[in-house]
Amino acid sequence: MLDAIHIIEGAFYAMEQAGLLLNDAATLYAERQWPSSLVLAVFSLEELGKAEMLHQRGIEAANSGPKSKE
Repeated sequence: MLDAIHIIEGAFYAMEQAGLLLNDAATLYAERQWPSSLVLAVFSLEELGKAEMLHQRGIEAANSGPKSKE
């Protein structure tokens, strides 16, 4: 079981990873490596989606108690 603090911590890690991926995508874009830049930008969006999902689950856990890992 995961409590709200641990779930929201996971959301922050996902946001951090999204930022790192986006920064790498911008670097590749500046180097004219457009296909690789696009792939990293999409991965960044996926991480942002994961962060949002974890944030919502963290709010639910804060209101109703710990959640299972599934």
